[in-house]
Amino acid sequence: MSGCNFGVYGLYFLAESLAYNQEVYFSANGITAAGVKALDRVLQSNIVLKCLNLSGNPIGDEGVKCLCDILVDNTGIKKLQLNSTMCKAIAELLKKNSSLHILELNNNMIEYSGFTSIAGALLENNSIRCIHLNGNYGGALGVAAFGNWLEGKKSFRTLAAMELAPEGAEKIAEALKENRSVTTIDLVKYDYQFHSYKSRGIYNTIIDCCLYDSHREEITSIPTGSMLLPKFRKTILLSLFWSLLINCNPIRPDGAKALSEVLKFHGKIPILKLGWCKIGPKGVGFIADTLKYNTTISTLDLRANGLDARGAVCPARSMKVVDEALTLLDLAFNEIRDTGALAIAQALKANEDVAVTSLNLASNFITKFGQSALTDARDHVYEMNRTEINIFF
Repeated sequence: MSGCNFGVYGLYFLAESLAYNQEVYFSANGITAAGVKALDRVLQSNIVLKCLNLSGNPIGDEGVKCLCDILVDNTGIKKLQLNSTMCKAIAELLKKNSSLHILELNNNMIEYSGFTSIAGALLENNSIRCIHLNGNYGGALGVAAFGNWLEGKKSFRTLAAMELAPEGAEKIAEALKENRSVTTIDLVKYDYQFHSYKSRGIYNTIIDCCLYDSHREEITSIPTGSMLLPKFRKTILLSLFWSLLINCNPIRPDGAKALSEVLKFHGKIPILKLGWCKIGPKGVGFIADTLKYNTTISTLDLRANGLDARGAVCPARSMKVVDEALTLLDLAFNEIRDTGALAIAQALKANEDVAVTSLNLASNFITKFGQSALTDARDHVYEMNRTEINIFF
């Protein structure tokens, strides 16, 4: 019931019906500290509740303190979302609660003192597996406090984005060398510019630590920012990753080139997503060249990269030569016209053994002429090897 704005009085009526709910989502409902107090009796008697979301409610410091007092002895709740909170009260909760696994404290303007309070409490907590701190800034010292905690926590799995200063990034990187249990590092929300030396250092410090560590075999996905790309080297163990998601980061052609050089021979990534990355025709040329050598990429997302006809020709050339792995190609929102559609159609006809089964060309400038050419190519492939290609216009 998120966003219903039922307020404190509405919560009074709903509280009685929550005795047996396993998940409660009351975000953005105008609940104040008085409303939290109404949950007191319910939360103490409900032993099945696993997830409680009170994000975006003006509960204030008093409400957070009240909630933390209520949850100190609660052994059922595994996930708590409080995206507007008081850190000291939460720190005291973490010291005493041994059942909470996931903690989200996004967009709270948490600064140094809050970071150190929570990090200090986490040293005494052995149950937290995942922590989200998006939209907070603790400075180098605040992040360093988390680094000290991270070094010894072998049960921790997910480090979600926090705004990192270079000094803080170095501390996190040092911690990750000692802690090999972390499987997901989420830095995707920070749109650092490619030319920024400061930002480049942040990503390289952390990513080098993770990707060069052959023992970190459980890592399955790393959504990351553009600064990872300039320092890619052939020794990076991309074979450990299941997917590489770089959507919405302006890596531009230079970033695409750096990525291509690694993926040609050293990557075993089935899923590569580069939507909205501003790589343009030049950048997609590098990625298309990678497809000629890489035998594992099965899903390629190139949406909204301004490819136009010149860019569309590049993956078409790769499909014309050899393409045994790629099954899904997404070229939507790329201003592709009939010329590009014809190039793709010719590639499909030239290589009847093409593995592509799904081709998304939606929201382009392809007329009925181009659509007809692609339809003919699809029918030709089906006649030759009985492979159906779904083409979306």
